Amino acid sequence: MSAAPAGIQGIVPASRLVTSAETGRSGAFSFDALRGRLIEIPLDVGTPAFSVVSLLLREAQAQSEPAAWVTSGTSIFYPPDFEVNGVNVTHLPVVWSGSRECALRSTEHLLRSGAFGLVVVDLDGRGEVRTSRLGAINRLAEFERALVVFLTVAGKESELGSLISARFIVDIVRKKPNRFVCRIRAVKDRRAPDGWVEERIFRGADGLY
Repeated sequence: MSAAPAGIQGIVPASRLVTSAETGRSGAFSFDALRGRLIEIPLDVGTPAFSVVSLLLREAQAQSEPAAWVTSGTSIFYPPDFEVNGVNVTHLPVVWSGSRECALRSTEHLLRSGAFGLVVVDLDGRGEVRTSRLGAINRLAEFERALVVFLTVAGKESELGSLISARFIVDIVRKKPNRFVCRIRAVKDRRAPDGWVEERIFRGADGLY
């Protein structure tokens, strides 16, 4: 895979955005730990799900692994928020699919290309999610050692069934202006049946938090 360009104006190095205790850390919630798997993060109003995803994007780009964002809805992430958390949004292609089925088909095509180490799929709204399509995506993720992150409608149960390898619930604890602690809780993880919790410190975009 091609190397990501360095020194781009406006992109904040990841090393400046984490505490000294977190620098160099590879926890349970990391790009390396989750590669080759399908994971699910439910979206809900007020939750920092996109901030959590920015961690994975930042780590993938730091390893020169191209990432892509696929959405079935009409909105995406807030670019300044991602930039302040170290994501190179200039090199984050966005696929506007228009429906859940098209989003899943697009994800399958991206994985088949072998060019992407991380694909984020925002399954906005409702619609059918075919098990056969998820099965194909799962096999490709394993073969390519790619991480696929599904953002789904918040609810008590997973929308995507047994093919999801891990499911995370995230919430936020504000600390002071432009700084907040995000709590990541694994409610399902095939590799850690008892679950686990991690906390990460984030900086918000100026004027947003």
